[in-house]
Amino acid sequence: MTHSRFPLPLLLAFFFAFAVSACGSLYEGSPEQEAEDSQRAQKAESEKLAKPLPLYKSGISVNLFSGYASSDFGFAIGGRTTYNFENRLTLGAAYSRYFNFAFFATLQSSQASGEIGYAFPNAPIVARPYLQAGSLSLESRFLIPGADLRATTSRFYAAPGLEVMIPLQNGVIQFLLDGRYTVVPDLSGANSFGLFLGLGFRF
Repeated sequence: MTHSRFPLPLLLAFFFAFAVSACGSLYEGSPEQEAEDSQRAQKAESEKLAKPLPLYKSGISVNLFSGYASSDFGFAIGGRTTYNFENRLTLGAAYSRYFNFAFFATLQSSQASGEIGYAFPNAPIVARPYLQAGSLSLESRFLIPGADLRATTSRFYAAPGLEVMIPLQNGVIQFLLDGRYTVVPDLSGANSFGLFLGLGFRF
């Protein structure tokens, strides 16, 4: 009489597959586990949203601004490139161009300078006092009947200032309010106060 025997390896494989399938179904179908996973995901998302945006970041920033300055400087446009260090010290270069037009006369001037500053993050703004020092170029032109008179001169200048930045878009874009007082040591009539608005970009 012949007895049929079920192969032992095949039997073990069958029980192993059944156990894995049962455990998987038990895990997937557990309401308690699903609720715990959902709460964990919601908590992680809430912590991410509650995390404050960084006010100050190290790296390179480029600012574009326009404004107005007193003492016949007039309307201004300009730009600034700054490197922001981890310790909040800032070093950079700035250029401003001024335009003032009057009847029969024009006065154009420019400032090219180096700059050093220090940033003070204080939510929701960053205040950065700074000092510029460089060259001030004055170009005047007078139109009178029968004559066109031009004069150009350059002077050293220094300008303490304060830049207030409001970070937007996670600090990548910034709204700027900038005020500075230009001092020309050997040409006191050129001393002026300027107020500027602009946008800054962090890289």
